Amino acid sequence: MYGIANGKAREAMGVLLLEQGKSHQALARFDQALQVDPEHEKSLLNYAILTQDSGDSSLRRLAHERLQVLLNKGRQPERTYFNMGMLAMQDRDTASAENYFRKALQLRTDFDAALFNLALVLHETRRPLEAVPYLQRLKNRHLKGLVLLGNIYFNDLKNYSAAQQCYELILKKDPNHIPALHNLCAALFQLDQLEAAESCLLRAKKLAPQERYIDHHLKLVQQRRKKLASNPLKDIAPETVFCADSKSNCNEPMETGKTENPKLAFFLEKDRQFGDKDDVKL
Repeated sequence: MYGIANGKAREAMGVLLLEQGKSHQALARFDQALQVDPEHEKSLLNYAILTQDSGDSSLRRLAHERLQVLLNKGRQPERTYFNMGMLAMQDRDTASAENYFRKALQLRTDFDAALFNLALVLHETRRPLEAVPYLQRLKNRHLKGLVLLGNIYFNDLKNYSAAQQCYELILKKDPNHIPALHNLCAALFQLDQLEAAESCLLRAKKLAPQERYIDHHLKLVQQRRKKLASNPLKDIAPETVFCADSKSNCNEPMETGKTENPKLAFFLEKDRQFGDKDDVKL
């Protein structure tokens, strides 16, 4: 009994440290709790969640083994599969991640984080059309899901009206969302609504004067408007297409950070807490 009580005390201390932003110390406490009680459910999940950002592959392997304990007990399998998927993404194993996210969704169809992350895996593995239904199932609850859906409509399907609708929904929720605002301007440009595109870019420039690509695209729109004004009867094709270059900053759904897998930085750095923040504080 003393050992179990001691394990619970260490787990409680881990949660407290986590709330104070001391994730490394919290991870150590959860590890200590599991050494006392290897089947402690909350510590197993919390350890796995924190390990996702550790950068240590050996810790991730241990976290995976510990999550298997939860699966064997049949406890919270949808969360367990989800976190296994996140660990797989840190290891750049997109096939396993996809499998785990699908298993999580089989058990809980409204698991927003699994819906989004599965869609992102499909997008990153060049299957954007397969990603669309999962993003649509989010029903506008998830801003990043709307950004990704808008980018797929824009870059992959060339459906600029649908992309416009996605970006407008984002801006209703967050009027200062710069990536969505810029991409709305780009959609207006592609729809040949040049005056609206220019006004849109002027607003974006005011909100983010440091972003050079916004200023560059504003100049392109203004140049096109001048050409059309000087020769209104001539059909002048656009000289460039916004976001046509896959390496362009304007294609990034959100600001990315440094991880072991830069290509998936948006996924790993920005979305993990959305799905399992509550898991950390069980």
